[in-house]
Amino acid sequence: MNKLSLIEFIFQPLSFKRNELRLSMRKKADLSSHVYVDTVNAFLNENRNIPKSSLLQTFLLDEQNNVILVGDPTSNPRIKKLFWRIVKEKLGEPKDSVGR
Repeated sequence: MNKLSLIEFIFQPLSFKRNELRLSMRKKADLSSHVYVDTVNAFLNENRNIPKSSLLQTFLLDEQNNVILVGDPTSNPRIKKLFWRIVKEKLGEPKDSVGR
């Protein structure tokens, strides 16, 4: 099994951005990844402890569903660097290739 197939994405876009997101994901997404578009706020309703700030609504989980990184890697270069370091370590890449 491809290790990347273990990656899951949950998006909760504003209603007017949903079609744009779907088109973008079709073009760019790794087909082995699972992408969910939450149109009824089910994820946030079931996880009421998630902060209201959108900057804190992006997080990386480990194999046991523990949060190991909080922050949006698309809007913060430091979070992006940490994100890729953690992902590469989890995929077993050598330490010197980590950091992107």
